[in-house]
Amino acid sequence: MTFYQLEPEVPGQWGANTQLDTSTHPPVVQRLHLELDCWLGDDLITSFPAYLVTPSAAERLGEASLTGFELRDAEINQSEQSIEVDGPEEIPAFRWLHITGQAAQDDFGIGAGNELVVSQTALEILRAGTLANCEVTEYSGSEAV
Repeated sequence: MTFYQLEPEVPGQWGANTQLDTSTHPPVVQRLHLELDCWLGDDLITSFPAYLVTPSAAERLGEASLTGFELRDAEINQSEQSIEVDGPEEIPAFRWLHITGQAAQDDFGIGAGNELVVSQTALEILRAGTLANCEVTEYSGSEAV
């Protein structure tokens, strides 16, 4: 089976309500709050070490019986700076794509370099939406090819 390393769009940063354990690397997120500065429209976004998906992507993933992830609630809002520059924007109710799998074994996993690794099937489901700003490379072991 072919696996891919994904480097999604980074449209913002952790918000004040994020709860995490920084005593480990990568930090362990217990509660996710993301403040968006400039979302370009992709269905998969990140703010290290967390990943989020739009409601439509979450629905497709949930229906697909894939392994290696849980969909969790997240708090999302537009940053004050973004509101000042762009005005208020409607933001989808992103879901936290909490990765539980192992790279190159499950449909979703985290590689040795803390990169997101997905199966061909998972990539096809994500590409059914928008991934215009996500870098995709073939994954082989602990490095992208």
